[in-house]
Amino acid sequence: MTRVFLPSDFDQFYIDGRFGFYGLKAIKLALNSSQLKSYDWIIFLDEDAAILDSKRLLELFHHMRDENFAVAGIRDGGEIEFRRGNPHFPNLSFCAISRKLLPTGIDYSPKLSSDFFTNKENFDEIVMLKPNHFTYENSEEYYNFFNELKMKNSNFLFLTSRYYNQTEDEFTTVFLDHKGTDLVIHSWQARVYEKNETHTDRINNVFRRLSLKRNLYKGQKLSNPEYISYLLKFRKKQLKKLIKKLLFIER
Repeated sequence: MTRVFLPSDFDQFYIDGRFGFYGLKAIKLALNSSQLKSYDWIIFLDEDAAILDSKRLLELFHHMRDENFAVAGIRDGGEIEFRRGNPHFPNLSFCAISRKLLPTGIDYSPKLSSDFFTNKENFDEIVMLKPNHFTYENSEEYYNFFNELKMKNSNFLFLTSRYYNQTEDEFTTVFLDHKGTDLVIHSWQARVYEKNETHTDRINNVFRRLSLKRNLYKGQKLSNPEYISYLLKFRKKQLKKLIKKLLFIER
């Protein structure tokens, strides 16, 4: 997808994650990039998501600043029915980070395994978890980053959500701000856009109905010194799969 749904009064940068550079790697790149060093706020936003009102986003920033919240986002588990990740950490589809409120000396190298993050016994019980969400069924490497923030006493603001129109669409979700007002809409499944007809039609229908002010500023790519190495690794994996497929062709 190449949609641009960031409001026109926000600068836009993009990270090419097609070859494996996403999650924890993207967080490290954004927070350490010389291109972003002058920004007090960093917003991670998936390409199939849209900010509905920039004024509400600014109000969220003011609330985070006043209440000392370093991070705001949707729980990766226990909030959205089809997301069964760890509820102690936000999903990166929309995540606002205050650079000024981040602790110093952040270590971006993963320390804990996926097994640690999928075991609920390693965490305190969360009252707001919905039924059948007490087992964490998936894990993300970027949990390590947010876990370190928690260990260094950073405060998290977890937002709530609602379905956009569940009778027609079982995926598209609206994220609510701290006042319970619509802030972000996320269609999910961008990875299969133009590959899966059902999801492509669904995503197109969602954004076709919205009255969004399209940002004509296309932004710029965030410079990534590791991009070439990840691209080469990706091509190498593709070549290995192709060779393996050719070797096992029935004759």
